[in-house]
Amino acid sequence: MIKLMDITWDNFEAVRTLRPTYEQSAFTLDNATFMAQGYLNLKSGYLDTLKAISFQDKPIGFVKWVYVPKNVKPYHLSFDATMIDA
Repeated sequence: MIKLMDITWDNFEAVRTLRPTYEQSAFTLDNATFMAQGYLNLKSGYLDTLKAISFQDKPIGFVKWVYVPKNVKPYHLSFDATMIDA
């Protein structure tokens, strides 16, 4: 079964080192960068959520979503938004 799971010290390294395929790499950043952004966003008060995507309890992917109110740094959007990175 595919499910979302919390990122813990037990699976951190497995999630951090997951890599997109060559074709996907033009459209996304590596997981370590997304995880660092999530940490900085949480420290800045944004509502970031970071989860591992798992199959049979083994990390196979990563997803990050964040709610960003309009007109806030560093995004400066003209509207409220929820951004999803996977």
